[in-house]
Amino acid sequence: MKAQVSTTRTGVNIASQWALHLAIVGVNMFLIAYVLDRVGPEHYGGWAIIISIVGYMHLLGAGLSQAVQHFTAADHTRGDDRGMSALFSSACIVYGLAALLALPGSLAVARYYAAIWPKIPTQAAAECSQALLWVSAAIVFSLLCIPAQGVLLGLQRHYLRNLIELVALIVRATVVVVTFQSLGPSLAYLGAALCAGACCRFVLYLLSLRIVAPGLRLNLSLVSRQALKRLLGFAGHSAVWSVCTVLLRDSGPLLAAWMLGPAEITYLYAGTRVVRAFSGLVVGAGAVFLPIVSSLYATGEKARLGSVLVRGSRFGALIGLSGGACLILFGPAILYHWLGPGQETTLGVLVATTICLLGHWCFGMATIILVGTRALKTVTAVQLTQLVGGIALGVVFSLAWGVTGLAAGLLLPLLLISLAVTPACAVRRAETGLAKLYLKALWAPAVVAGAVGLAAWAMQRLWPPQQVWILVTEGLLAMGFFGILSMLFGLDRATRKQIAQRLRGRFRAA
Repeated sequence: MKAQVSTTRTGVNIASQWALHLAIVGVNMFLIAYVLDRVGPEHYGGWAIIISIVGYMHLLGAGLSQAVQHFTAADHTRGDDRGMSALFSSACIVYGLAALLALPGSLAVARYYAAIWPKIPTQAAAECSQALLWVSAAIVFSLLCIPAQGVLLGLQRHYLRNLIELVALIVRATVVVVTFQSLGPSLAYLGAALCAGACCRFVLYLLSLRIVAPGLRLNLSLVSRQALKRLLGFAGHSAVWSVCTVLLRDSGPLLAAWMLGPAEITYLYAGTRVVRAFSGLVVGAGAVFLPIVSSLYATGEKARLGSVLVRGSRFGALIGLSGGACLILFGPAILYHWLGPGQETTLGVLVATTICLLGHWCFGMATIILVGTRALKTVTAVQLTQLVGGIALGVVFSLAWGVTGLAAGLLLPLLLISLAVTPACAVRRAETGLAKLYLKALWAPAVVAGAVGLAAWAMQRLWPPQQVWILVTEGLLAMGFFGILSMLFGLDRATRKQIAQRLRGRFRAA
């Protein structure tokens, strides 16, 4: 069976990913500034630690989500409904066990929070202990809904998943504002809001699965050793990837708490939050291609993988390079209007994180090719190298350059490996050339990024963004300029032709 790769559905999925991440950016920017203004940076550092704990607790089910997504795409392409049901049922059992293991761990951390992190102020530590009681329930619900989420992604229903996440985000933000306004500011209410969002996600995922795959149910009779072996065989590697990703992402606040101080936790969290919010636009769009690559590999269409690698990398570089330039140039104004004056340390974190993520944004498609074509050992070795090197450099750099050095050291190995190692491995799987990949993926996006960066710099020189509306206007102008240059020079000829044909067709139909 030939793999079904719908350009329209891919475009809708990417657009929905962007809409979700833009919503996340807006809501989280508001929530961080709103809460930080009411509790202060030292108290907020305690909540940043809880966010890291949530990431660590999810490691109990690490890797299985990608396995469910990968095999759902392959089974659906082959028309193997029984295989999909066995996969889903096995995943539900495994994630149920993970939820049972996560609950006592998070409750234990809640009990001894103040003793584990003595630098956190006493009142903040007490509030964080209360928040962790709510967070424990949120972790359980989050783990239980992952099998349904993996199925939706494997069926290329990213837009439906993103709608659910958007609703849960709105619920969480609403609970935070209502509780703070009516009951007063407390970190405990942040945990209650997180729990409310997780419950909402759980219910909506179950309902969406009934709509998209009505025949898919939890069937204990289909849970077999073969199904578990299939699931865990892939998940064993992807678990390592998830563990490495979470450790690199969430070890920063913990290292800052132990080595630097509570204020530095907030600087690190705020600076990286801005960059990772944008990163979601690039990484989220790239994730849409994983079920496509899995489908092509399942049907033996390796020749098409080269085109997917080149076009996907070009797409990532086009957004990543221009977005990175704007983040660095607009960074001082963003932080000033968001958190107020005196954010030089946070700006240093923002710049260091942006530079170190450029390689990941440009060639994240290479890792997707490796995952989709089952080059599991290669990806595992890469992830372990990034983890060990990142933590070691983070500790060393933090001693010399403080929180900015910590941010740079954690991600420097990722930059080097993303630019050199993973592209070289991916071109072998995709039957294309490395020089061709670099040339086609980087040349035009680099020119576009240079022009967009120059325009952003000129706008700020001529029209300093001293008010929020000026900053927003300049950002929109930069986005519009980027869109024009992308259509004219950034996209490859085939993509431009497809977009033009679709626009003409819809214009004539209208």
